[in-house]
Amino acid sequence: MKYRYITLLMGTVLSGCTSIQETLFPAPNVVFIMVDTLRPDHLGIYGHSNPTSPYLDQYASEGMVFERAFAHSGWTLPSTVSMMTGLYPHEHRVGRAPDSPSEFGSLPKERQTMAEVFQTAGYQTMAVVNNTFLAPDFGLAQGFDTFDYRGADNQDIRSAKESTNVALDWWAQTEGQKFLFWHVMEPHMDLLPPKEARGAFVKEPTVDVPFDFKQGATITKQPPAERNTQQIADVLALYDEEILAVDQQLGRLVEGIGTDNTIFVFTSDHGEEFWEHDDFEHGHHLKGVLTHIPLVFWGKGIPKGRERSVVSHLDMFRSVLELATLPIPEGTHGEMLIGSPLPSRRMVLSENTLYGDPLLSVVSETHRLEINQETKMASLWTVDEQGMEQEVLQDNLDTLAEPLFNYIRTVRGDVKTIEQVSGPSVPSQDAFQNLKKLGYIDAER
Repeated sequence: MKYRYITLLMGTVLSGCTSIQETLFPAPNVVFIMVDTLRPDHLGIYGHSNPTSPYLDQYASEGMVFERAFAHSGWTLPSTVSMMTGLYPHEHRVGRAPDSPSEFGSLPKERQTMAEVFQTAGYQTMAVVNNTFLAPDFGLAQGFDTFDYRGADNQDIRSAKESTNVALDWWAQTEGQKFLFWHVMEPHMDLLPPKEARGAFVKEPTVDVPFDFKQGATITKQPPAERNTQQIADVLALYDEEILAVDQQLGRLVEGIGTDNTIFVFTSDHGEEFWEHDDFEHGHHLKGVLTHIPLVFWGKGIPKGRERSVVSHLDMFRSVLELATLPIPEGTHGEMLIGSPLPSRRMVLSENTLYGDPLLSVVSETHRLEINQETKMASLWTVDEQGMEQEVLQDNLDTLAEPLFNYIRTVRGDVKTIEQVSGPSVPSQDAFQNLKKLGYIDAER
């Protein structure tokens, strides 16, 4: 077996006890969980009324919950690359090509991923992933000994149950320290809750099941005052049932692995809009319904608590590596989230949209600034405690927006569009067809 051990700096007192130290303090396993298209406000730990997440709620009660965590984009590819590399989208430049709707970037081999850091340290590494934007074409297989990828379209995904079976089989058959990336798709469109959860929150919905993008587009085209509120409530209930199905499998995963020497990290790549800003789905803006994400740590060495500071996936990247006492790749960003107080007045930059004009956004504890990089127009909003927009402001804009503009200057330098995705490439034919079926290519928007 290969083991890597946490070094205890106890001086000469323990100089003769190395073997005892190594036996008692092996480095932790790490399980990194990403639930696609999951909004935190639909989870019990973030105050949701439907019991969608009993297992997660239980684990979170023994760990650390971050109430205001944000992704660096509002769609899967750039968001996931940021959380796996510790880089902003304008740095890794893996997204949609600005001048071609069917070309996407691929992560260059010289970019070091979280998985590569674990692999270099002697960990056994595995990914179970199910979104076509996580296909090997896009470069995120780097660092995984086993990359179990299953492409998806809106009607056909590998279930969370099957993904859990694959992960637990690998875990049981693998020796040494382990790093597992477990990704599941259920909350993503189409909404078709599996039988284990179907009917938990709506018995006879007023919309068709599966609820698909065509139905969503029909509602979007209606004037807001004429939309059927019962239909929207039923769509949200179906979304909750998808989340419940994931939570059931999360319980199986954690029970099968155990928490004695394992750190669990739970998040999502982005949220989903249900007509809060007069639109539906994701990828079209960078407001809170798409960029506010859940973030929970639990397991070995994780204290109990809730943190209200504004944090991000880049902070998560750094924290995962520091908790495992692994080196932080040069040029990456973020601050350690566990064990030390965070500075106040933090902000998060999000960028790279999938549809429409290119946008970037900065959120603070009190405001969100969203900039259209094509028109150079900006809007400033007040935000609530979850980073959700409340009121668009008209007065004192220069004074109120100045700190957010200064943050952009510090992090990014300017508000120009990302010049070019890194190594733009048309994915394999199989991935390309799945992206078309998912509505990401030649979709009606």
